[in-house]
Amino acid sequence: MNQITIQIISALLLLSGSVVADERKDFFEKKIRPVLVKKCYRCHSAVAVKKGRLGGGLQLDTRAGIRAGGETGPAVVPGSSRKSLLIAALRHQKLEMPPNEKLSPTVIADFVTWIETGAADPREGKPIPIQTGIDYEKGRKHWCDPRLRPVEVTTVKDKTWPRGKIDHYILARIEKSKLQPADDAEPLTLLRRLGFALTGLPPSLEQAKRFEALSSTSYQSEYKRVVDELLNSARFGEHWARHWLDGVRYDPQVETSAFYRNWVINAFNQDMPYNEFLRKQIAGDLLPATNDKEKEGNILAAQMLVYNRTEADPVEASLEVLGQQMLGISLNCARCHDHKFDAVSQEDYYALAGILKSSKYPKSARDGLTIPSTSTKVVAIMDEKPNRIGPTHFLEGGDSSRRGKLIPRRLPRVFFAKEPSTIESKKSGRLELANWIGDANNSLTARVMANRIWQRLIGYGIVRTPNDFGTNGEAPTHPQLLDYLATVMIKSNWSIKAVIREIVLSRTYQQSVVTTASTKSKDHANKLFTRAVPTRLQYEQIMDQLLSVAGRLESGMVQPVLKINKWPKHRRKDKTYGGPRAIYVRADDHLKRTFDGPNTELLMVRRARSVTAPQALYFLNSEMLRELSPITAQRIRKLSNSQKIAVLIQNAYRVLFTRLPVRKEQDLGAEFIGKYGFDRYVHALLCTNELIHLN
Repeated sequence: MNQITIQIISALLLLSGSVVADERKDFFEKKIRPVLVKKCYRCHSAVAVKKGRLGGGLQLDTRAGIRAGGETGPAVVPGSSRKSLLIAALRHQKLEMPPNEKLSPTVIADFVTWIETGAADPREGKPIPIQTGIDYEKGRKHWCDPRLRPVEVTTVKDKTWPRGKIDHYILARIEKSKLQPADDAEPLTLLRRLGFALTGLPPSLEQAKRFEALSSTSYQSEYKRVVDELLNSARFGEHWARHWLDGVRYDPQVETSAFYRNWVINAFNQDMPYNEFLRKQIAGDLLPATNDKEKEGNILAAQMLVYNRTEADPVEASLEVLGQQMLGISLNCARCHDHKFDAVSQEDYYALAGILKSSKYPKSARDGLTIPSTSTKVVAIMDEKPNRIGPTHFLEGGDSSRRGKLIPRRLPRVFFAKEPSTIESKKSGRLELANWIGDANNSLTARVMANRIWQRLIGYGIVRTPNDFGTNGEAPTHPQLLDYLATVMIKSNWSIKAVIREIVLSRTYQQSVVTTASTKSKDHANKLFTRAVPTRLQYEQIMDQLLSVAGRLESGMVQPVLKINKWPKHRRKDKTYGGPRAIYVRADDHLKRTFDGPNTELLMVRRARSVTAPQALYFLNSEMLRELSPITAQRIRKLSNSQKIAVLIQNAYRVLFTRLPVRKEQDLGAEFIGKYGFDRYVHALLCTNELIHLN
C-alpha cells in the first residue's frame, strides 16, 4: 500500500469518525448533560468539592471524573452499561442516585444507550464553569458577538502562493506553524471535485477533454469559466437545497413537502438573498406581496417550521431549528433552566416560545394556506386566532403542570445593549423575529451560513461545531477569515453564490490531498487547512452519478405532488432503471441507511461518510448495477466512436473517474477485456472505491 493510499484512507476514517462523533456528542448534550447538571452536579462536581460536599469521591462534571468513578469503582465503562456503576445507581440497585428520586425509565434508557454506544463525552480537561446566573455583558463579549470586526489582510512571506484574501488568512497561520500548504491538485482532479461540490454531479466527457488539453499553469481561465457555468446551472440548486433540507427536519412524508422542496431549489438557483430566504421561511405568510406569484412563494416557504409539528414539543423543536440552523445557538437548552453555558435565560426561551405559541401548526393541508395559482392548500405555519395571540406562561423546570408568570414576547436579551422591546403586535411576532434574524447588523446569521458553506466545500468548518457557536462549542480556527466571508456575503446582498465562488477560486480549495509527513504529523486534524480532504460522496450523489454515467438521469425539476406514494422512483415506465435526481425520488430505505442518507428526526450538522463492507457488497450484488453496467458500456462505446480497446479504456476512465488511466491500468484493462468483455469491465470499474470518493 503506497503512501498516498495510506493518507487517503486515514483522512477518510478521520472524517467519517468525526461525523459519528458529532452525532454522539449531540446525544450527550441533549439527553445526558442536562440530567447530570440538574440532578447530579450539586453533590458530584467541582463546585461540590469546593463546598466540601463531594459525595463518595465521585465527580461527574468531567469525562475523566465520570470514568474514574469514586470510592466504589468506575461510574462509566464505555460500551458496557452492565459494568457501569452509574446505571446501577440510577436504577436504585444498591446505590441510589439521585438519593430521593428515581429517574424515569426513559431517562435511564438514554443513559444506557449513551454508554453502550461508547459514552461520547466532549468534556475534556477541567470542568466548564456552570453559570449560576446570566451575565449578559460577558455574553456580549463572546467571540460570536453579532457585530463584525474590521477585517485586516495578514501579510505572508510567500507572496506568490495566495490568489486572494482567503489564501492570505490560511497561509499566514500555516507559515506561523512553520509548515507548507500542499501542492495544487491536478486539473482533472479539481474539475471532478468542483462538479460534485457545486452540482452534485460528475463533469461531462467534453469538460474533461477540454481540461486535458490545458497545462497545469494555463487551466485557471477555463476553471473560472466552469465555476460560473456550474453556479448558473439548474443542477446547482438541486444539490445545495439538499444541504439545507438536512438541517430543518425536512420530511417527505408531510403531504405538501414537495412544494417546499421545489421552493428551496428555486431559491438557491435564483441566489435569493440569504436573509430574505430566512425571512420567508419564518414568516412568509406575514410578508407583503406585490403579486400572486410572490405571495405563492412566501406561502410555500412558510412550510419550513411545520416539520417540527410531530415532535414531542413542536415549539421547542422549532426553537432548536431557529437557534442552531440559523444562529448557531442552542436556544432550546434554556427550556427547563437558564442555559448552563451561554447567556440565554429561561425567560428568554419563553419570550421566544410565546411567538411560536401564537402561531398555528396545521395538522393537515385541509387546515393550511391556499396557493393562489392552483387553489392547492399546503401545510404552512400561520398566526393563531387573535384571542390566542400573546404572552406565554413560564414553566418551572419546563414542566407544563408548574405554570408561573406570563412572559411577554421579545427577542433574546444578550443581543441588545438595552432591554429589547416587548412585542405588542396583534400578530404572532414571527415577522419581528424574522426581520431581526435577517438584519445586516445581526451578522451572526451570516457567520453561521458562511461557516456551513466553508464546511460543505472544504470538509471541515472554520468553527467545527457548526450548530454551536456558544462557549461550549469550538472556537473558530481562523476568526478573521470567518468575518471576511460573512462580510463578502452581506456586501454582495447576502449572496450565497458569491461566497461559494470566492472559496472555490481560492488556492486553499484547490490544494491536493497529498502532503508531507511532517505537515500531516503537526496538523493531523487539518485545522490549519494545509491540504484538501478526501471524502465519500453522499447518498444522493452516488445515485445520481450511477444514472448520469449511464445516460439515464432525467433533467428538469419534477413537479410536486401531494402524496409521497405518488413520487417517482428510480424506475422508468418500461421498468428499467432511470429517472430524475435523488432529491425528487422516493428513497429506498435500505439503500439510504447503507450510504448514510438523510434522517428526518435529526438536525444533520454533517452527514456521516462511513466506509463499510455492506457498501461494497451492494455494488457487487446490486440489480441496479447489473442492469446499468452494459448500458453504461454502450454509452461509452457511442461516445468513443471507436472499437479500439485502448480508446474505450481511456474514455471509460474519463466518464467514470474524470481522469486518464495510467499505463498499468491500461494494460490490466486490456487483459480483462480480452478475457471477459467490455461490459463486465465497466461493471468492475463501477464497483471500485474511486467511483464514490473524491480526491
